[in-house]
Amino acid sequence: MAARVSRPAALSTPEPAVISESKLRRTYFSAPTYPARAQERGTEGWVDLEFTVTRDGTTKDAVVRAADPASTFDRAALEAVKRWRYEPRVVGGNVVEQRVETRLRFRLSE
Repeated sequence: MAARVSRPAALSTPEPAVISESKLRRTYFSAPTYPARAQERGTEGWVDLEFTVTRDGTTKDAVVRAADPASTFDRAALEAVKRWRYEPRVVGGNVVEQRVETRLRFRLSE
């Protein structure tokens, strides 16, 4: 009688709830409009955003997670991300919605 040794199935790493935007392929980008008041004052900063890329590659449900300086660039960042488009994400052969995070930088020299 032969003993059979079973190996545990490889544990699959669950998909993270939120992934970095760099892991997706953006198909359309529209730069944010630099707020006039911030530009006049020479203010630079950043906004951390989280949003959903839908099954058709559009974006929805964008929120500001953090910003510096607070509230200065939020509206411009949120308006810009509404226009961005991505290749839809495929997981296990299925097109899925995906929460994404990114940092949008506002610099006067660029």
